[in-house]
Amino acid sequence: MSPRSLSYEEALARAVADAGVSAFGCVFVELWVMSDDDTKLTRPTGGCWMSPVFAKSLPNETLREEAWKLNENADDCPIGSGLAGTMAEEGGMTIENNVHWRQIRSLLDDPYIMKEPGQRMKRIYNIGIGIVAAVPFCFQEERGLVLYFSRSTADTDSLRHASNERCLLGSTHLIGANFAIRKARKESDERRENRRRKSLRTARKALIKQTRSLASMVMNKEDMEDLRKQIQREVEETRGVAEKLGPRRLTARLSCALHRFGKLIMKRIIISRRKW
Repeated sequence: MSPRSLSYEEALARAVADAGVSAFGCVFVELWVMSDDDTKLTRPTGGCWMSPVFAKSLPNETLREEAWKLNENADDCPIGSGLAGTMAEEGGMTIENNVHWRQIRSLLDDPYIMKEPGQRMKRIYNIGIGIVAAVPFCFQEERGLVLYFSRSTADTDSLRHASNERCLLGSTHLIGANFAIRKARKESDERRENRRRKSLRTARKALIKQTRSLASMVMNKEDMEDLRKQIQREVEETRGVAEKLGPRRLTARLSCALHRFGKLIMKRIIISRRKW
């Protein structure tokens, strides 16, 4: 399947999944984008990925179901509230090339941090995810951040290594661009569709005009009389040589006559079209 055949949601989901697979120790990725009124963060369709290996490794079915629920559903989050809103406020939404790390346990223990309804932050921690990194992006008037989650037991030195942080930054830029470019692609698709419809209308008009031209030729008595006389001459000429030629040579002459007749018909049609 070519990249162009993917829907916008599928292309975004692929970019998010690639980011999770490429980053060291990452088991869960979420994309959060700022609303037009700058009051809340929304996780768009295709903006999440959870490692299937991580989900299957959880010790019981209850935790595995909880992990997939967290991956499938996420309510909008006000700035400064919940996990995404807190990371956006602390890390900043306009600071480029910045990776902001936090321990989820410390966020849960902080009484000044507003918890979102549904205790999503606590539910994430309960399935064994204890470290989160936030990387903001700003591209073509679209702002947001990508959250990279790791196990509570992950090696923090490896997570915060310069090479891994460069990977997080690069992946975030790609995700942000993939999300932001959807508007331009949608406009381009709409323009292409309009051109296609215009071409179909033009072709339809040309076909109708051509049909009318052919009909006018048939209705023109002089044209049809000339055509009848020409055909008669061809028939008489063929009849005249039939007695002098053998069967094979006669067949060849008939083929040539039919070819000339076909060319004559096409010539008449073209001349008739020029009149219109």
